[in-house]
Amino acid sequence: MAGGRGVVAGHRGPYGRVAAFAMAFLVPPLLRDRQVLALLGVLGVGLVLVVSCAGPMAPFLAAVVIAYCLERMIRALGRLGLPRWASFTALYLGFFLVLLWGFLWLLPAVVSQLTALVGDLPRIVAAVQETAAARLEETRRLIGAGYMNEVTQRLSDQLREVGQAAVSGIMQGIPGLVTLLVYLVLVTLLVFFFLKDKEQILAWIGRYWPRDQGLLNRVLKDVDGQMGRYITGKLWEVVIVTVITEIAFALLGLHYAFLLALISGVSALIPYVGALAVTVPVALLAFAQWGFTWDAGWVLLAYGLIQLVDGNLLAPVVVGEAVHLHPAAIILALLVFGTLWGVWGAFFAVPLAVVVKSVLDALNLETRPAG
Repeated sequence: MAGGRGVVAGHRGPYGRVAAFAMAFLVPPLLRDRQVLALLGVLGVGLVLVVSCAGPMAPFLAAVVIAYCLERMIRALGRLGLPRWASFTALYLGFFLVLLWGFLWLLPAVVSQLTALVGDLPRIVAAVQETAAARLEETRRLIGAGYMNEVTQRLSDQLREVGQAAVSGIMQGIPGLVTLLVYLVLVTLLVFFFLKDKEQILAWIGRYWPRDQGLLNRVLKDVDGQMGRYITGKLWEVVIVTVITEIAFALLGLHYAFLLALISGVSALIPYVGALAVTVPVALLAFAQWGFTWDAGWVLLAYGLIQLVDGNLLAPVVVGEAVHLHPAAIILALLVFGTLWGVWGAFFAVPLAVVVKSVLDALNLETRPAG
């Protein structure tokens, strides 16, 4: 085996020989390797921490991801000859300004449009019902008006309940703005210290790092290479899709264009499924505004073209083959992690799949016979 020393190597005496004999027959060869045990131990501890403390650790985890992205940019600028202190100052200042812009302009704009949408929901429901009534007249005659009226009433009740829940959520979310502000301050400070004291933090972690770390470091290096390209590419994809969708919807005169564009951009983080899910609110709002007319059709056509360009041109160019995952593997990751952790599992399905793939590749190399 290409890994480190076995966990029973060096045992002496009868008890040591018995233990070695038991290990040889009861424990798979892969689990006798110290490097494999170190890798699985670190992954297990990390998984337990994230799953059990995800809520309280949210600002910490967000700061780690942001600092990781900024550190890659700092290293890239360093390769161009820029001193670390200069690139650190410029990038951190840019991050702080973006965060400030998001809190002072982006968040109020989203809350404003969402509040207006919730208030407009009864009119939207009525408009969709009125528009659909004419188109469903033939269906009424085929399956019965009573059944169609019952279905329509149920749909109206459900939409009304969603609207009331959204209003209640917005009202209850006002105190949450204070918590959000505290989280933003914490994230800003954590990112600063993670970047400023990077070497000291890594040295402290190294004191508790497993000594048999060859396999673990190989996995981390592979994940770092794939994850860095994926995160950078996805951030650009989200920004580009949001801007293009906002311009297209605004030119077509669609109400709530900014909110829909933002949702469309964020949906790019969930491959395949995200774009399909956003089609529903786009279609409903377009039909509520114009009915089954060419105006609504142009909106759906524009949205479809944007998603077509994103999937076949933008994503391959910006994200590329960063993660080396087959589409079937990505869909499987969405199903598995989405089932385990809901929406957040779907958002992080691809990064988690990258970690799983890197671990499996490393273990495959570890067990492959030499030569």
